[in-house]
Amino acid sequence: MASGVAPAAPAVVATVTVTPDTLSFPGLRAGRRSSVLRTATVTNAGSVPVVFTSITRTLHDYFGSTTCFAHPSLAVGNSCTITTAFLATASGERDAMLVIVDNAVDSPQQVPLFGIAESGYYLATVAGEVLVFGDAGFHGDLTGVGLRSPLISLQASASGDGYWMPASDGGVFSFGSAPFFGSPVGAGRGATVSGMITTVDGGGYLMASDRGIVFHFGNAPQYGDLSPGYPIAIVAIASTAAPLPVGFFGGAASAPRRSDRPPI
Repeated sequence: MASGVAPAAPAVVATVTVTPDTLSFPGLRAGRRSSVLRTATVTNAGSVPVVFTSITRTLHDYFGSTTCFAHPSLAVGNSCTITTAFLATASGERDAMLVIVDNAVDSPQQVPLFGIAESGYYLATVAGEVLVFGDAGFHGDLTGVGLRSPLISLQASASGDGYWMPASDGGVFSFGSAPFFGSPVGAGRGATVSGMITTVDGGGYLMASDRGIVFHFGNAPQYGDLSPGYPIAIVAIASTAAPLPVGFFGGAASAPRRSDRPPI
């Protein structure tokens, strides 16, 4: 016998699917941006519009863009995309999560992000020999050259695929991707070079003498020095500029944002 009570209508809830369920990036050197982009597709698989609140990544190594905020909501059956880039800020495993917050019943949706970065370093002897470790590549050295003055340091290029080797007499020897911009040899100022620093983009360098004279080459700025000389020996030069990750939006840019959500 019928009770006269209509059955309850099924609950209407927002539902989304995200494909693929993981985003993996090929290995690369720490400080570099991968040329590979990964895209996740979010589809409204329910019967009501989906409204997104935020799309974030739990590690700054990952950043990108999305079309999910192109409209106030995602219509039933429609899809939007989230594109992610990988820029390794340190060596080792750089795993994280892509987190999507919306009005779907299973919010937040999480997509694992997998990336790994390697690094290495160079050692140089006073005689000009270069030894490599980790993923550092050998690009040549000064073994057997017969240097007139000892080397004072080795500076890696911005990409890490080359290096400069300055000598105390001002000579600069460049290898691999490190371009030669000039040297203070023959400047005639009677000083011994005690240090060298490079610009963050590798487009120039500064060299300091023990008397406090600063020589600049390429795009390296010169803010002054201690000419004609300082009574106490200068032993080093250092920069306040922080290195930029290689390939981040082509070079100089602001830090990646955690969220793809447009500012409110």
